[in-house]
Amino acid sequence: MLQTLKRRKLPFIPFLALATLVVAVGTWHYQARHPDDAQIEQWGVLAGVQDEAAISALRTAATDGSKLASRALGQVLVRRSDEASVKDGQRWLQRAAEAGDARASLLLGKLLLKGGPGVNADAPVSYTHLTLPTKRIV
Repeated sequence: MLQTLKRRKLPFIPFLALATLVVAVGTWHYQARHPDDAQIEQWGVLAGVQDEAAISALRTAATDGSKLASRALGQVLVRRSDEASVKDGQRWLQRAAEAGDARASLLLGKLLLKGGPGVNADAPVSYTHLTLPTKRIV
């Protein structure tokens, strides 16, 4: 009788293992496509030391609409010295600022105040970005 019960329970084990695997993969996939703030901050730090995988992860998250990732990516890119990177960084900061990220607005204002490779200094536009976060608070 004990062997009969064991035989009946065994077919459920593979199904349970498969269901567990499906849930685990689904969770991993969701987290990879929707990183939390801590993960984005970590990528920002790694991207600052030229970690291309981190830059790619930030770019993916920013493209998916994360304003924090847009700001982090923009911040990393404007620190580079080549014109293409700085201009790309400016675009990402602009996107984050338009989405309501106050820090991105401040960083963009600073970039426009000083200028940089491929970015002309523009004091009036800079002033707008530097004061915009305070207008949102009031």
